[in-house]
Amino acid sequence: MTEANQTAKASQATGENQAAKASQTAGASEADQVAKANQAAGESQTTKANQTAETDQATEHYRRIVIKIGSSTLTDSQGRVDRAFIHSLAKQVQTIRAELGAQVIIVTSGAIASGLEALGFGKNRPDDLPTLQAAAAVGQLKLGQDYVEEFAVYGIWLGQVLLTRYDTENRGSYLHARDTLERLMELGAVPLINENDTVAVDEIRFGDNDTLAAQVAILVKADLMIMLSDIAGLYTADPRRDEDATLLQSIGAFT
Repeated sequence: MTEANQTAKASQATGENQAAKASQTAGASEADQVAKANQAAGESQTTKANQTAETDQATEHYRRIVIKIGSSTLTDSQGRVDRAFIHSLAKQVQTIRAELGAQVIIVTSGAIASGLEALGFGKNRPDDLPTLQAAAAVGQLKLGQDYVEEFAVYGIWLGQVLLTRYDTENRGSYLHARDTLERLMELGAVPLINENDTVAVDEIRFGDNDTLAAQVAILVKADLMIMLSDIAGLYTADPRRDEDATLLQSIGAFT
């Protein structure tokens, strides 16, 4: 009986020790899990905080932004100026100015398209220079009116500036253009820039508003230039002609 009791007590003690160890192990495991969860949560919060800080730091540097708008983006499938797009653009510009305190300069295409629409050409685009320049003369006023009316909804005044390549290559004209743009922005207006198609000929044309926008960005020392286009980005070749063309996500340097 004595040996049986001792055996029973030993078994009971062994069971209690094993249960205690199991309980300690479970407790340690739970503590580890809680610690890991807290660590992960802390790392996640730190990551988000860093990302927010990086975003805030990046946007703080965007104090002057040039936005270039191509004709295909500005017009619908019928070649007509898309007023809804201009309204959306005005709302976004208002947000940029209010939230970032940034100055915005718009380089727009679309004068010839707007003039052809007003003159009843529809999609039948003429190819002679005098007609295209006449359409630009009409379109500059009509397109400017479209912009003015949509931006007025958000209390934004626009100042139209028409440039040619001569204006950026001639020192005197360059300085006058720069001073005008600077003063417009000081007064709280948004410069609305287009190439002066009514007088531009091949010798003084930019050729496209991508080049004009780049020259304007240099002229006003912009921090950022945004190009709104129906093309996804810069490719290794023209994607409309080369099916092997690859979109470049970033460009480290030009050589």
